[in-house]
Amino acid sequence: MGENIYTPAMAQRLVVGGLPLSRNEMIAVYYHSGYTIQEIIGFLASRLNTALSARQIHRVLREMNLTRRNNQPRLEDIVTAILHELSGSGGDIGYRGMRRRLLVDHDLNVSCELVRLALTVLDAEGVIRRRQRRLQRRRFYIDYIKEINGVPVVVYADRGTENCIVRDLQYALRWNHQDPLQGLSSFRELYRVIQHWNEHTIRRNRNADCPSGKPDVMYFQPEIYQTRDYKMPIPGNLNGIEQEYCAYPPANGVSMEFEVIGTQIRIENGLNYPPNTVEEATELFIRITNYVDRL
Repeated sequence: MGENIYTPAMAQRLVVGGLPLSRNEMIAVYYHSGYTIQEIIGFLASRLNTALSARQIHRVLREMNLTRRNNQPRLEDIVTAILHELSGSGGDIGYRGMRRRLLVDHDLNVSCELVRLALTVLDAEGVIRRRQRRLQRRRFYIDYIKEINGVPVVVYADRGTENCIVRDLQYALRWNHQDPLQGLSSFRELYRVIQHWNEHTIRRNRNADCPSGKPDVMYFQPEIYQTRDYKMPIPGNLNGIEQEYCAYPPANGVSMEFEVIGTQIRIENGLNYPPNTVEEATELFIRITNYVDRL
């Protein structure tokens, strides 16, 4: 897949090993992502400009031996995958979310009922907590730092509320390191998390005026929801517009002229940059501001 193609619906044609997937292989990808036959038909039409009927899709799936009757995973594989998820960030998700993880991350197509029954056995306390709306606070990051007596080079996570705190801690603890992944480069988002969200089903809520369905289907197939794509064409060449109207912020947040002045002051006075202590930072700030005041 391309670097930013984190969900099959985003791609006009997925590429594996430098070669684009065939039509039938794309159908298999959509099938393994949990899309229905009608949703697959819609993606083939909107993304691949290919028109197939439901009967043709079923025929392709049979030829590739991709039917639910022939693809029942082993119970031990299901249990192993669920235990793996429970040991990580899956301890607070319900059976629908767990089913999505089994499908996307482990390629296990399991019914919701089987996942629900498995969780009542493998995570009985978690099931009770979720029913009572009492989720367990997670301390994975702090506990891990204490265990290894150090800071991880890079943390990969989603944009969840708790992970925003992890992100800020990771930034702070890696700020003064000198490797290429220090500071702001030490926290990365997971495309897999985005895929989980874009391919999951938003249930209908009678008390809220919001659409229901899969976000990818709602975005790429708006006609199903009796609406249309409201995107307007770009007036002209996007690269030309970007060059004319956009400016990239400087690397260190200051102009090149100011950076030259700051570097000169730092070298002449033997100051450290980045500073290692509050005192060094204060002295560097005072030296630069005094120099600028005299200009």
